[in-house]
Amino acid sequence: MGFSTTSTNQGASPLAGTVATVEAPTTPVLMHRGVNATTTFDAIQLGAWDLARVSMMVRVGKTGYEDGDFLRVYITDGTSNIDLLNELGNTASTSDPLELLGDRAYFRVEGLVPENWASVRLVMSSSSNSTAGAEFYAIDSVEFTGVAVPEPGTIVLGLGVAFLLMRKRRARND
Repeated sequence: MGFSTTSTNQGASPLAGTVATVEAPTTPVLMHRGVNATTTFDAIQLGAWDLARVSMMVRVGKTGYEDGDFLRVYITDGTSNIDLLNELGNTASTSDPLELLGDRAYFRVEGLVPENWASVRLVMSSSSNSTAGAEFYAIDSVEFTGVAVPEPGTIVLGLGVAFLLMRKRRARND
């Protein structure tokens, strides 16, 4: 699955791309650090899938986040968006949502894709401006899953083969 990223540097050690890390479940990970960035994954066509869902592992660096820092991960069909994670930094609060997420290691984020969507894209949008390069967001192990829907001709063919096998077995037993 490919992706494209647009970014503007805002802090120390800016990065908007993949990086190797020993902390992630797998490596490399997609990381935004010291940037205002948006990464958009290639569209997944859903015509042959039912009950489609997306999941990933997310990590937020443990540091102080300011007003204006944010992390948003969402899915879109190009018209509608569904947030999977949408948190803002907040220095006025003792329970800064990004800071609370930074207390954790990687954690799973997942969501269902609406049945009426023909395609889906995953988007990660963020902003951080740390002068020490400590503010970062990473995603890893992105998966799109669902139940494959066989083509109508495949079902008929499958039933026909099963019928022929039953007839052969019955003929041998006679």
